[in-house]
Amino acid sequence: GQVAKEQKHTIVNSVPDGYINSFSGLGESSPSCMIVFPVVQDGNTLAVIEVASFKPFNEHAIYFLEEFRFLNFLELNQA
Repeated sequence: GQVAKEQKHTIVNSVPDGYINSFSGLGESSPSCMIVFPVVQDGNTLAVIEVASFKPFNEHAIYFLEEFRFLNFLELNQA
C-alpha cells in the first residue's frame, strides 16, 4: 500500500523467503529482490506492479521497467 500511497517505486533487496515463488520445468525457487511500481494517471494510482528477480536490479533494468510501466499505463488507458 505504501507504493500506491506515495506513488513512487521502491526496491526490496531482501524479499522474505516464500513471499513469492518462481516455478519452471527446471524446478522452483524464491526470488531475493523485488521492485514495486505504481501506475498513476491524473494523480490517481490505477495499479501496482511487482517484478521479482534473483539478483539486484541495476540501473538499466530499472529504466526498462519504468518504460514498461509507462507502456502498461497506455494499455490500461486504452481499455
